[in-house]
Amino acid sequence: MAEKTAHLFPGQGAYRPGALGPLARRHAVVGDVLGRVDSVSAEYGVNPISALLTEDGPDIDTLIAHDPEALHMAIFAGSMAVHTLLTEVYGVDADVLVGHSLGEITALVAGGAYTLADGARVLCERDRLLRTSSRARGGLLVVGLPADRAQALITASGEWDAEIAAVNAPYQTVVSAPVEVLERLLDAASSLGASTTRVKSPYLFHNSLLNPIAGELAPSLRGIPVQPMHTKVFSTLHKRVYTSGDDIPSLLLQHLTAPVYFLDAVRHLHAYGVTFFAECGMGRALTGMVRASVPGSITAAPLAGEIDVDSVDAEVRRVGGTSATPSPAAAPRTPETPEATTKAPESLSGTNDVTETSDTSEDPHTSRPSRDRDELLEQLRQLFAESLEYPVDVLTPDADLEADLGVDSVKRNELLQRARDRYELAELPENFRITEYTTLDEITTLVQEMGEW
Repeated sequence: MAEKTAHLFPGQGAYRPGALGPLARRHAVVGDVLGRVDSVSAEYGVNPISALLTEDGPDIDTLIAHDPEALHMAIFAGSMAVHTLLTEVYGVDADVLVGHSLGEITALVAGGAYTLADGARVLCERDRLLRTSSRARGGLLVVGLPADRAQALITASGEWDAEIAAVNAPYQTVVSAPVEVLERLLDAASSLGASTTRVKSPYLFHNSLLNPIAGELAPSLRGIPVQPMHTKVFSTLHKRVYTSGDDIPSLLLQHLTAPVYFLDAVRHLHAYGVTFFAECGMGRALTGMVRASVPGSITAAPLAGEIDVDSVDAEVRRVGGTSATPSPAAAPRTPETPEATTKAPESLSGTNDVTETSDTSEDPHTSRPSRDRDELLEQLRQLFAESLEYPVDVLTPDADLEADLGVDSVKRNELLQRARDRYELAELPENFRITEYTTLDEITTLVQEMGEW
């Protein structure tokens, strides 16, 4: 079976102010995408988003509180800009497109069902209704539990307005509810020892409370033209590929009310030969979920780390893309010119394989930190997996413990304390902040340093 590539489009939370600035100054296609989205924003009285993504704009909490429409347009435009860069500048094309929540709209635009401008109009029409509806007041909570246990938690709590919003990974489920209900569920989950993280979102999503809003939105979506798609789009809402006979507006309405089955989508695509997943957005939340769901997959998240052209070039080259040179804005793709596919190179098929468990007779509960870094990393994986009641495989070295696995700063402090107790480590410095250590790899480095080696 030939290896295939998927582009992933994130939803809530995928915003970093100024993240596209260096790329926009080098590649005209970035400014072209942002400018076209700004034109639609102006039609609806929404603030322009170009400055948010290319300059030092407000942070996500400020936008959630004061300008949620601009936040969503920025997430959408940022994802489309990264997708355009990957395909038109770096030559990393996709066999299939996959969106998460809001990203379902972005994936349909990237696949050709909507033009860039019309995809932005879909968002504006949706957000116009969300802002004025009391039903949308609420939020999303990531719970470090499998979906069945998260549902059992909801059922036991008797909270009728709480629903499963997304099944992201084996041990990551998202719950949608009004704010006061989320607070009670957070306390209930914490009492069970489950990690919890609030999603940076201005509204609740994927909840039947939004059925009336979906009904109001339907006529507006009917007025936005749909085109034949040139690239497959796998729906995480419907757990299948969109087909030419689908009623796209009707199916898309369900992104307000239906759960996101990202775990099922990733495993299905992997079974059909998709081994390379590239995140088209400003972070690595989705690629982290992929690694937790299908360990050993090749992933790339060009805008997850330091945002400069050289870093992005290096990340894309790592997975088989070509080094980029400054380029003029490219004409948008049309259904008559379908995208070619670029496969991840054979030699990279093991790049992100999970490290094999070390066979050691040393008692991990009394041992000192290993002088061998790989062995220490494996010891910490086992310790963290045991403490969190997670499968070892999901604790990959570069997975973001909070964004990917729902392990918040409080829980990370507890895990570090367990490591300190086990290895009899030195005291932490007064200015220590656990928020600076987001991956198991970074914590391994810290433990080695505390062991004075």
